Amino acid sequence: MGFIFEEAKHSKKSGFSKRNCGCVIKISYGLPCACIFAMKIKVNFPIRLDDIDPHWQRLHVCGEEVDDDISAMEE
Repeated sequence: MGFIFEEAKHSKKSGFSKRNCGCVIKISYGLPCACIFAMKIKVNFPIRLDDIDPHWQRLHVCGEEVDDDISAMEE
């Protein structure tokens, strides 16, 4: 979530320019980069789970107790 938050802030400076953005976070981590955020903000589209690499969707912390009442589907 920290990476996504920082890219959203960066989108205000870089705008739609792929050159200014660099798309490093998209290439390295499979997360939406600043130019994608800028485009989605302009057309008022949300960041969807489909925009995030499946690796992050399957990620869980080992050794942590899982609460079965929490669901990502509701979000």
